[in-house]
Amino acid sequence: MSSPTSAPRNGLTARPLAANLSGWTWIVSPRWDLAYLVLPPLAVVPILGWLSTNWFGPEQISLVVIAFASLGHHLPGFLRAYGDSDLFARYRWRFLLAPPIAFGVALLFTPPAMVRETLGMSWTHLHGLELLLLFWGTWHGLMQTYGLMRIYDVRAGVTTPWSARLDHGLCLLIFTAGVVFSDTRVFGIGQVMAAAGATPPAPAMLSGLRITVASIGLVLLLLYTLECLRRMRTGEPLNPTKLLLAGVTGWFYWYCGRLTTNLAIGIAMFEVYHALQYNAIVWFYSRKRFQKAGGRFGLFSFLFSDRWTMLGVYLALIAAYGSLRLFTGSEERYLFAGSADDASQWLLSWFVASSMLHFYFDGFIWRVSEKPTQEHLVEGPTLSNALAARADSLIHLGKSAVLFAIIAGLLFLGVERGGDRERLQASMRELAELTPNVPDARVLLARLALAEGNPAAAAEHAEKGLCVQPRSAELLDDLAAARLQLGDYSGAAWAYRRLEEVSPGSLEAGLGRVAVQMAGGDTEAAVEAAGKLADRQPDDWRARNAYGAALALAEEPLAAHEELTQAAELAPSVAEPHVQLGLLSLRRNDPAAAIGPLQKAIELEPDRHDAHMLLGNALLAAGRPAAALESLETAWRLRRGDPDVAGNLGALLAAVGRSEEAETVYRDGLASRPDSATLRFNLGVHLWQQGRTAEARQEILAAEAAGVKLPPDVRRALSEE
Repeated sequence: MSSPTSAPRNGLTARPLAANLSGWTWIVSPRWDLAYLVLPPLAVVPILGWLSTNWFGPEQISLVVIAFASLGHHLPGFLRAYGDSDLFARYRWRFLLAPPIAFGVALLFTPPAMVRETLGMSWTHLHGLELLLLFWGTWHGLMQTYGLMRIYDVRAGVTTPWSARLDHGLCLLIFTAGVVFSDTRVFGIGQVMAAAGATPPAPAMLSGLRITVASIGLVLLLLYTLECLRRMRTGEPLNPTKLLLAGVTGWFYWYCGRLTTNLAIGIAMFEVYHALQYNAIVWFYSRKRFQKAGGRFGLFSFLFSDRWTMLGVYLALIAAYGSLRLFTGSEERYLFAGSADDASQWLLSWFVASSMLHFYFDGFIWRVSEKPTQEHLVEGPTLSNALAARADSLIHLGKSAVLFAIIAGLLFLGVERGGDRERLQASMRELAELTPNVPDARVLLARLALAEGNPAAAAEHAEKGLCVQPRSAELLDDLAAARLQLGDYSGAAWAYRRLEEVSPGSLEAGLGRVAVQMAGGDTEAAVEAAGKLADRQPDDWRARNAYGAALALAEEPLAAHEELTQAAELAPSVAEPHVQLGLLSLRRNDPAAAIGPLQKAIELEPDRHDAHMLLGNALLAAGRPAAALESLETAWRLRRGDPDVAGNLGALLAAVGRSEEAETVYRDGLASRPDSATLRFNLGVHLWQQGRTAEARQEILAAEAAGVKLPPDVRRALSEE
């Protein structure tokens, strides 16, 4: 909700009721104001805290809150914009032109397949609008608090510009300090900045910003305190309701960003407070507007005709509108990201457009300087004049021009830098190291370590994050994946069991259980578990893919091929099913058939090092050593140190006479995974072939001690030596 103007531009002020000249003032009543506008955090904190501790993971809570609070509370503003006939008449062209423009902008940043093909776009999701909406949303929350503070002051008879400036300054301090002194918010904003192509704050910049904000804040608090003392001394009105609202909002915003340890829960808590305030104000305002205007209210006058029956309809409509968010992402995606399938792209674009429209409309539909708004919120109109209206129009055009310039800049930045993987990873690592105690930062560090082939580091990061946020589904999933790669099947199974406790019925937990069974050699159990997942969620490509992989391991190639083909059809932009199809053909000793699916996987995800490695193996088996070497070298560039790639590339380099390079590759692989017995054996054999028998014996015996069964010819050679 936008703030009211502090004082009328034509010099006319409202005469407040005598009872409101001092002491507590209320918009509706003490009970109503305290319950819906001022003190909801006292209920929000324990309720959401208890739910996140005992029942649901932060991602689940966040998804529901983002749906029914964040998106849902847009609807009341739209009901007022398009249902209030007088308001619509004043801003007709804004209300008519803004939706298609906002939706078009959203489609540019998150284009579905039809839009991409028509406009020749090379991206599926740019994060620039996320960055814009994060800052715009913070400003929106700030101005809603400021607007409520000014309403309380005006109702008490306080209309001086100095008082309004101090209130605005206090709100700026609350929200700015709540961002810069919150590691969770700094990490969240920095994460979106990096994804959007911008540069996240450096440690020195953040430190300097915190010192600056603290210094300005102390001066502002001193001025605010002096003004309150002056009012008390001179007998001028001092509104305790406004001060209580500011205090509760300041504490709660600080708590959500600083004292809570999970960004998703912090966002969810404040969104509930913000949405409850907004929904309550729109209901109260529209009820009073209908009581005075009756049928002249507009399109939705019926909704506010009966207090209790229509209140249920009002809340049901908000819930229905918010439920659209549930179709645009999974519980792991709690900002504006969502699944990449075409239907979700369209819905996601509308969600982003809805957010933009909500922030935009609220910038002008709640001005208390306008007569209709004052009549129902302040009880004493301040008249506006034509000159002020024209000035507002010019200011509005200027602000709109700035907004479009920012959007154009974010679009350019995303296209030019958003896909720079190396820059993004470097920025995200620096950001995570800047805020290491944030669980989301640990998620990021764990996933970077997994992407780099360092499961030991990934497990360490995940475990540290779980110490702070033990019910994080993302951290449990990362820990399980790391343990699985390390060969710690019992540790991986524990993490997946815990994930299922945190997120009952989670597909991720089911997929993890199948992965553990496959890695541990329990093929029959893996096929059974994967089959149940595929039956329960037949339209989810991950379930189909897991079932196909399990069937392939169980040597049921025809059934496996059918399941993997269906998975590829369900997710045409995902590489994994094609990788599994290629692997299936290799297992069937048909390398020529493996080449096509693996090339398709690389086309979809060029950075899949395992796809390049498997393609190299297929090309080599198909009699194309030069092409195989090129693929394996690409895999090595993408994942230098990976023991599997090192084993394959080293053997091929040795076979083509590049012995020194082969040894370097073997040793680099062992530096990354010194426990790789197979790689150590390969290095030993290579050294033996080079005549370096002493070094070779040491490596081969170490491989045998680690569990490698030596071939008879190797054992015989060792004995003769």
